[in-house]
Amino acid sequence: MQRLHEVAIGLPLILLLVTASPTNASTLIWGTDVWTWANPPAYNPQGPGFYYNETLTSHVNITVTGWVYLIAHNGIGQTVYIVECSLTLAPYATGSCADVVLLPKGNTYQASIFAVSASGIAISNSTSVTFQGNR
Repeated sequence: MQRLHEVAIGLPLILLLVTASPTNASTLIWGTDVWTWANPPAYNPQGPGFYYNETLTSHVNITVTGWVYLIAHNGIGQTVYIVECSLTLAPYATGSCADVVLLPKGNTYQASIFAVSASGIAISNSTSVTFQGNR
């Protein structure tokens, strides 16, 4: 009977703690509208290769660190290059990072660029670019 009494008291306390949590305390971030593209990815032919500068805007009230991936495919759809840059955005801030690309000259590539959270969940829409290799 003592055990039943302890359970009867403990269960409402647990429910109270769960339901009393602040609504903005969650660090679970997901959804392709967490970050949006402030500008299309910008091609910049600097250095031994080139890079795409990606500028995104945060739409959440907490700081989020994510990774912006560029995944390049050759003319027959094979993945030939994956590169990422990290980006940390304060609440409602805009920021940029750059993905450096080093691919052979004479070939055309199609790439998808998107952002994921530290846990690997999509936090932006994907955008596409087409470019020529320059190495």
